[in-house]
Amino acid sequence: GEPYTNAKAEVLTGVGCRVVNRYSMAELGNIGIACATPWEFDDVHLFTDKVAVIHREKRLSAGDLSVRALVYTTILPSSPKLMLNVESDDYGSLEVRECGCPLGRVGFTTHLSGIRSYEKLTSGGVTFLGTELLRLIEEVLPKRFGGHPTDYQLAEEEKGGIPKVNIIVSPRVGGVDENAVVSAILQTLREYPGGDVMSERWEQGRTLRVVRREPYTTSSAKILPLHIIRN
Repeated sequence: GEPYTNAKAEVLTGVGCRVVNRYSMAELGNIGIACATPWEFDDVHLFTDKVAVIHREKRLSAGDLSVRALVYTTILPSSPKLMLNVESDDYGSLEVRECGCPLGRVGFTTHLSGIRSYEKLTSGGVTFLGTELLRLIEEVLPKRFGGHPTDYQLAEEEKGGIPKVNIIVSPRVGGVDENAVVSAILQTLREYPGGDVMSERWEQGRTLRVVRREPYTTSSAKILPLHIIRN
């Protein structure tokens, strides 16, 4: 139920696994299955007998960013829901090409890759894009301090009515310099559009602190990059 990212791919292939992914949503069920001869590691064939998809330029409120949002339509009676030009909150690369794999040979020539959510994530007054937060949690911190993509998480909670953001670091990572972890996050923030303002807000408010524990999981055992602690 999470994006198949470069960081996850490196961990899984590094232990000898071959991983494929599929694309689904609650409203439609499965709508994409892995290509056997992919151009990208997360390449899927779209089930064009079930859904039609188009790109729509979506301008986001975070700076001047825009993405090519995926918009779906299905009138298939057996589909869980009927949809007419419904935005899925996802974006990605959409192309039609011949790949030569069995699915392609039977006519499924529309490919999707790089599927991510453009839904914004806000914590402590700072707004991320989903891709930015995934890069921070799954790539920047593990490469700098060790561990795996699932060893880190941001968790927001209120302390005395003021939002604080805990940087969750699994004990499996070993000893880390907590000030260096905070500095790494602030430096990464500065690289994003409008990041100077965001990093300054967290730095001045002393919003970030490191907490050594296992990341929080959902009821379905997902480890989300951002978790909200309900007091």
